[in-house]
Amino acid sequence: MKNHWSKKDTIKNYKMIFTGIINGRRESRRLIGDYVLTQDDCTSGRNFDDAISYSGWALDIHHPKGIYSGKEGPLHCGAHVRMVRVPYRCLYSKNIDNLLFAGRNVSATHIAIGTLRVQNTIATLGQAAGTAAALCIKHGETPRGIYERYIRELQQTLIKNDQYIPGFKNEDPSDPCLTAKVSASSFSKTEVYRNEFGTEGHLVPLDKPRLTVSGTGKSEVIEDIYLKLHSSHAEPYPVTVYVCVQGDLDTAPQFSDTVSAQALVPPMSEGWVKFPINIKLEKNNTGNYMRVWINKTEGISWRSIENLSFYRLVGEMGDDNKWQMQTGKAYRVSIGEPVEVIANCKPENVINGHSRILSADCYEWVSDPEQELPQWIEVEFRKAMDINMVSLVFDTDMTNPGTSRDIKIPNVPFCAKDYDVEIYDGYNWKKVAKITDNFMRKRNHSFETTVVKKIRVTVHSTCGDKSARITEIRASLEK
Repeated sequence: MKNHWSKKDTIKNYKMIFTGIINGRRESRRLIGDYVLTQDDCTSGRNFDDAISYSGWALDIHHPKGIYSGKEGPLHCGAHVRMVRVPYRCLYSKNIDNLLFAGRNVSATHIAIGTLRVQNTIATLGQAAGTAAALCIKHGETPRGIYERYIRELQQTLIKNDQYIPGFKNEDPSDPCLTAKVSASSFSKTEVYRNEFGTEGHLVPLDKPRLTVSGTGKSEVIEDIYLKLHSSHAEPYPVTVYVCVQGDLDTAPQFSDTVSAQALVPPMSEGWVKFPINIKLEKNNTGNYMRVWINKTEGISWRSIENLSFYRLVGEMGDDNKWQMQTGKAYRVSIGEPVEVIANCKPENVINGHSRILSADCYEWVSDPEQELPQWIEVEFRKAMDINMVSLVFDTDMTNPGTSRDIKIPNVPFCAKDYDVEIYDGYNWKKVAKITDNFMRKRNHSFETTVVKKIRVTVHSTCGDKSARITEIRASLEK
């Protein structure tokens, strides 16, 4: 482009920072199954009794003329979706008895494939198709026969192997943990439900102009924004914030004038500060992004969020008076008054049938951060059972979309690092696993078949967090 483009002078100081390693094909020929997933299924959040996975990516279909098609915008369709349930009937052929498929060739319309096509989703479709194939061999069935007679077994097998299916949970009658009694050394009563999809970061001093970029959601008017600020001043201190709304992150056209608002930050404290801005948003099919910045302000710091996706940005003003941007981080800003809900961190969460955080009520066990590690949790069965496997699910921040890409930390801080697993037969405790340097979410620990009355997991250290966290404990007798 620098050599031959007619406008090459405009990019003479540009440098390439990323290029795809392969030519990404968004779409291919698709096979027809007993059900064809449609755009309406995706936008309405339709439930399916035979759901085997989900998707949440937008229906982003590029414009037929390309993403630089001018005023018509880069997308033919960019509709956001609710949690899309993917039915098993989209994974097998309607007229070839023994054919299963997964990936971008599944039974879906041109628009619906826009949400299914992303790699993390098609990986789960492959898991479902492979599991269904194994059940076909086990029961001597066709793929359609699995749907007609063994769909619950397919779903429960997927859930046991850590596949999330919205609306379904562990209901395995052979798992004694589901009816057990749970106790723990402690649990947190102060944990705020993480709905900002990131890790609480540091207080960043406003020793230079600082900026953050975040999506505006479906708001048509932004009346107030709230920033989480800290003041070291002894008196209320005035702070001015600047805001403008732009289009997509790549082309960055401004859809609003820059507005400013001033508010007083309370002295010697940290909290949410309200700024009235009153911006009307233009509708466009790529969504809007809001740039919020504060100029250099001594004695004031802005709370950050880290480990986010590349759709969140922070910037600081360089010596050349240009913004130097960094992806995967943000400063805390909320459209409208933020609601901070205290999460239910009780030990009973590990046997609620869910292997991930779904809400402030359907959470995980979190030990009291004010009590030092090690911390333990104990599951007591109603009666002694023969088992030979204990399965644990730890917190690798699955509520945060940023953990699936662009995260530059080796281990998620919430994850248990060093821990022990013990079993109690009614007379003695026996250690069946001693793990160090763990970073994985799902761990299965096998041992000789034993009559077991209790399971105890002791977390000695984490990958950085002050609390021990466990999302699920299961027990089974594997053949």
